[in-house]
Amino acid sequence: MKIIIDGTKMKDFYSGLGQYSYHFIDELLNQEPSLDIHVYGSKPPQTALDKELFIHASFLNRVFPQSLPKSDIWHSLFQYSAYQPKRQVQILTVHDLNFLRDKSKTKQQKYLRRLQKECDNAIHVICISQFTQKELLDNIKIEDTKTSVIYNGIKAFKGTIKKPLFTPEKEFLFSLGVFKSTKRFDSLVKMMEGIQDKELIIAGNYNTPYGKQVKDLINQQGLQDRVHLVGIIPEEEKQWYLQHCAAFVFPSITEGFGMPVVEAMLHGKKCILSNESSLPEIGQDKAYYFKDLELDQMVNAVEEALSDDNFDAQAVIVHAKQFTWERNVEETMGVYRKVMGK
Repeated sequence: MKIIIDGTKMKDFYSGLGQYSYHFIDELLNQEPSLDIHVYGSKPPQTALDKELFIHASFLNRVFPQSLPKSDIWHSLFQYSAYQPKRQVQILTVHDLNFLRDKSKTKQQKYLRRLQKECDNAIHVICISQFTQKELLDNIKIEDTKTSVIYNGIKAFKGTIKKPLFTPEKEFLFSLGVFKSTKRFDSLVKMMEGIQDKELIIAGNYNTPYGKQVKDLINQQGLQDRVHLVGIIPEEEKQWYLQHCAAFVFPSITEGFGMPVVEAMLHGKKCILSNESSLPEIGQDKAYYFKDLELDQMVNAVEEALSDDNFDAQAVIVHAKQFTWERNVEETMGVYRKVMGK
């Protein structure tokens, strides 16, 4: 069985899709060393993957899909790849339909048409959560038997945790993510008006239009001494914040899966989440939820979570440990064998 994995997103290695692609490919190679596996794209310098695995992605292949290398299975690890093979057995992984909430009606229709075409060309579609699967079935003409849910894996951090340059003086709440409006970091800033004895740290690249709005809001509310935007941080510093925070707060309203939540749970942390998108599915009864994103409701949710003496950190860790790359690849191999009739 010759399998080609579209790994072109690994070019942006530290992006969400870049990390997803790398960890999937790495575990697939680990589990199935006898398979004829190739990766379409360039080898990331940050990895020890064998350079011989990679097939150079060319502009010619993009313009003339029939020139793409042939395989028994072509698996695109993300929707909207620039490379769409013709007359090959294709498997597609769909991460989310967030464009339904953060794009104009015109752009929504454009993205839906493109996704419909990709799903039509695929023999099977993998969704990373039941939430994503439901949105796909509600908006794309596709048989439910042609889809399956395979949860993301999370790689437990095994390096040395490093104390960041900035550490808060008080007990603190922690959040992180891409600075766009659907992450609702602004609601966390407003929430801190009602939480006087804590600090809030938000990690991520805030040099975006929405990041400027959040920064301006911090200044307007006079919260510069208690709300801190620390920017992009290395993995070892992120782990320090996760390890030492009083709780992880995540009010995002558009998550196909919610990997940061599982990362926090691996530390046995109290996670207080939006009750929208996939987050209740991933957190289940091991997390706490904001009923809405109004100040009073958010303050109450944090106070109730922090004062919960029945919280079972070990049960949270056990819950988080089910989301592994080993399980992800095992279930994906099941899809490969099914479509190949093996």
